Formats: sequence, C-alpha cells, structure tokens
Amino acid sequence: MDDDGQDLARAEALVELGRLEEAEQRYRSLLAHDPGLVDAMLGLSQVLILQRRFTEAEHAAAQSVMLAPSAAMAHFLHSAASTETGHLDGALRSARTCAELAPHWAPARTQVACVLLAMPGADAEQALADADRGVELDPHDADAVNVRGVCLDRLGRRADADDAFRRALALDPTHVEAQRNIAMGALVRGRLAEGVGVLRTAAALDPQDGRMQEALDAAAGSVVNRWLLYLMSVALVLGVLGRSESTHGWRVGIGLGSLVLLGLRTQRVRRQYPRGSLGLHRLVRGADTSMRTDVVMVAVLLALVLCLTFAPPDLAASVGLAAVQMLTAIAGLGLLGLVVGLFIRAFDPERQ
Repeated sequence: MDDDGQDLARAEALVELGRLEEAEQRYRSLLAHDPGLVDAMLGLSQVLILQRRFTEAEHAAAQSVMLAPSAAMAHFLHSAASTETGHLDGALRSARTCAELAPHWAPARTQVACVLLAMPGADAEQALADADRGVELDPHDADAVNVRGVCLDRLGRRADADDAFRRALALDPTHVEAQRNIAMGALVRGRLAEGVGVLRTAAALDPQDGRMQEALDAAAGSVVNRWLLYLMSVALVLGVLGRSESTHGWRVGIGLGSLVLLGLRTQRVRRQYPRGSLGLHRLVRGADTSMRTDVVMVAVLLALVLCLTFAPPDLAASVGLAAVQMLTAIAGLGLLGLVVGLFIRAFDPERQ
C-alpha cells in the first residue's frame, strides 16, 4: 500500500473511533499534497457532515462531484449536506443521480425519500415508495427502516410508523433518529414519561445533536400545557366555590390538595428530565414566544389559585366571580379556535 493509501486507511480508522477532528486534519493534509485525491475529498465531506458543519460539507461534496461525477458516494454526500443547508432542489438532483448510478444501493433510495420529505408540500406517498425500495434492497438497513417510518407517520399511519421505528431500533440500538421518532410519537400520544426517557437515552448517545434539546423543549411545552389546563380547572372550581361563604372549608381543602398534587407531579416530571433541561430559566429564556406566554399564564393562574384558596370569604366571592367569567371566556375562545382550526384543516387543499 502506498503512503496515500496508508494515510487514507488511518483517517478512516480515526472516523470509526469517533476522532473526527484528527481525521479531518489527516484528510486535509492529503488534499494539500494532492487536491485531486477523490477518496480524501469524500472522506473530508463525510467528516464535516458528522461534525454537523453542513455548509463546508456541501462545498467539499460539490468538489467531489466535480472530481468524480460518476461516483455515487459523491452525489450522496452532496445531497445529504445540501438537505441540511436547505438547498433542496440540488439535494434532490444529487440524490436521484446517486440512485441512478447505484440502483441496488439502499442508502441512495433512502436519501431520495429524505429529500422528498424535507421539501415544502412533501409528497409523502412518493417518499414512501422510495423508502420501501430502500428497505427492499436492504431489510437490515436501520436508516432505511427509520425513514420508512417517517413516511408512514406523515401519511397518518401512526401504528405502522411506530412499528417501523421500533424495528429500526432493534436493528441498531444506538440509532438516535429512531429513538427520537419513538419519543416524539410517545409525547404526541400523551405518554410523557416514556417519551422523555427515550429522549434522554438519545441525548446521551449524541450530546451535540441540538435536535434532542428541541425535542425536550417540545416535551416541556407539553408539560406546561398540562399545568395550564390543570390550574385553569382548579381555578374554575375554586371560583365557583368562592361565590358562597358556606363552601369556605371545601375551597381551602380543595385548593391545598390541588397545590400539593401539582407540587408532587412537578417533582416527578423534573426527575424524568436531564439536569437543566426543564428549569424555569430554560422555559423562560430558551423557549419560543408561545412557551414564554404559557409560562406567564401558569404563573398568573397559580397566583389566582393561591388567592382563591386563602382569601377571606368576601374577597373570594368577588375574585371567584371574576375568575369564573374570565375562565369561561378563555374556554369559549379556545373552543372557537379549535373549531376554526379543524375547519381550515378539513378544507386545506394540501391535505387532500
């Protein structure tokens, strides 16, 4: 084996060991010596993708395509990087070229499906056809099985999608994307503990993947929404009770019991989350505007519940009346928004 071949083999070994920065330096040294060394340029593209430096990876992959236009891997890496940078038309062209050059290579068809799913107005049916072909070519390819699950989920076939994600995870227990998809499915179905548990495992496998924190934020949004609905319900009950002096004891008992239950539930939820991912500073500073609004609403409702629980009967009567009127109006607006949303979804041509 010549010197270049030995250096390439060492670089590939470094990639396998996860020593990506060292592998990158070795590939760059090879390219400094011979800018036309295709294998080194392909290796550099791969390493940059693994480091999530997608703009640099896209440029390196484009150079690979120029050096070796008939190399399927060059088009594959260019498509993968371009998908992440949002250059989807080019990504689709590269993916289809890769599939033409390597018609029996499962990742090529899987990549076509990935790009189709990423495009606006995604054609999930066509993406599923490509994903199915990828699984047919290699039934043991966890990536292909996982992408097939994403297609099924987009088509509303949730049970089939969950089966696909779990099969992908059985094929590769360290498959982060499959774990993330299983977790999001559990969160959508209200299984918070299961969803967060799987996300914690996925985040431990790939701490640099920002999408894990995004998924945890989405789960935190689910928690905050539950707190919001819970406190609204408690405040409504206390508001009704507060309008009568004879229910003072019931009001205090129900209020205290509800607050204790909320505290216990909050502690249980916080223990399920990775440290620092569900603190108040994270919810207020790291979340989006809607999350911050929900957190403020939770604080307002918590103050209202405290007031209705401990206020003397005269004050509780006036506050209770205002609370009932306010919460009834909010519930009415929420119901109206839900009806309008369902109406729009029913007549959305993109969903036909």
